[in-house]
Amino acid sequence: MVTVRPFRGLRYSINKVSRDLSNVICPPYDVISFEQQSRLRSDFLYNAINLELPEGETQERYEDAYSTLRRWQSGGILERDLTPKYYLLKHEFSFGKKIIERWGITAAVRLEDYRERLVLPHEETGFAAKEDRFNLMKTCHANFSPIMSLFRDDNGKFNTVRRSHARKDPVAVASYGDESFMMWTVEGNEAEEVIGQLFDRKPLFIADGHHRYETAMRYKEWLQSQTEYWNEDNAANFVMMTLIEFDDPGLMILPYHRTLGHIGPILLDRVRNRLREFFEVEPISTQIKSGRELERIVEASEGVVIGVHDEVDGTYLLRFVDAHSRSELCKLPGGDTLSKHGAWVLQQILEQEVGSQLENLEYSHDPEEVWHRVYCGEQAMGFYLNAFPLGLFESVVSMGQKLPRKSTYFYPKLPTGVVFNLLNGKL
Repeated sequence: MVTVRPFRGLRYSINKVSRDLSNVICPPYDVISFEQQSRLRSDFLYNAINLELPEGETQERYEDAYSTLRRWQSGGILERDLTPKYYLLKHEFSFGKKIIERWGITAAVRLEDYRERLVLPHEETGFAAKEDRFNLMKTCHANFSPIMSLFRDDNGKFNTVRRSHARKDPVAVASYGDESFMMWTVEGNEAEEVIGQLFDRKPLFIADGHHRYETAMRYKEWLQSQTEYWNEDNAANFVMMTLIEFDDPGLMILPYHRTLGHIGPILLDRVRNRLREFFEVEPISTQIKSGRELERIVEASEGVVIGVHDEVDGTYLLRFVDAHSRSELCKLPGGDTLSKHGAWVLQQILEQEVGSQLENLEYSHDPEEVWHRVYCGEQAMGFYLNAFPLGLFESVVSMGQKLPRKSTYFYPKLPTGVVFNLLNGKL
């Protein structure tokens, strides 16, 4: 079974900073815009961006992050808890016209090889991002942002923990944009026993943070090679995760859309013709003026449907209804299940037709960005997809299948800076 443990979190000091962490938290490194980077660095002296995304382009930036970490610790800005704890997080955000809340518990999870089927990935990772995260981890010996993972709680034990602590005053609060956070610490033998039972003989599904998980595995192996005696309680055997229940009403998956660059008229025509072999073209009766409009039409459609914004043919829908095409795709690994979603079908077609030029396929969860790039002629075609269904996600990943790149956008991302995890010494 997967091992989930409390840990001695490193947190901002109430006395030196505040219980309100609004000025010191930031989004995770891979979604911080250039505008946010500039504002967070200039406006807030102790913002976690200085650790999570150190400024610069050379190796020196990792040393800068480590110096900052040491300085904040020695100055009492950051203090490590004296005893191991779990950290219960309530995350509120607005979506549409609703206020939604999502609950998670941040813990230390023992690193396991994917082949053990205790921690389940759903996507492939890229070298550059992992190299960056490894250099930061190797220099700073810390997890600065948690991995988001999902679990099944068939007996409602997590709700018991949540309800018993939500009545107390939180140890930290924060907000940015339309998101707000409250955090409580959870400790004691009774709490640890209940939380331990949550993960008995159940796998964890990585939702967001594959690069960080695989980096933590590499860091552990690197550190182990430097050490003559290795203790099983070493903090480096674990990685910080925020664990969220599959049935949490606030667990949302939004779609990732695609744009295809200018790969030459002949190749683009081959793509268009190939798509029409697998899909029926369905004209859109109304004039579409924005990516948001096209996204809504796709969301309201049943079955496997892709919205297309084409610089040549305008906007239309592709509807996957051909039984022969489905049977052909089902012969591919995982196709009997994955052919139920447009991202996988589109990926198979593009891989066949575009091949080595697939790097011209780009991804965005912002429908207006996709629309603008085609409208302005920067890209040739935009593809609008439905969100990957959570039930299908669980089914496919449980079978050991990987999803196409950028199939899921678990929204919103977890914040960085609520709690950190040091990887030197014992947990």
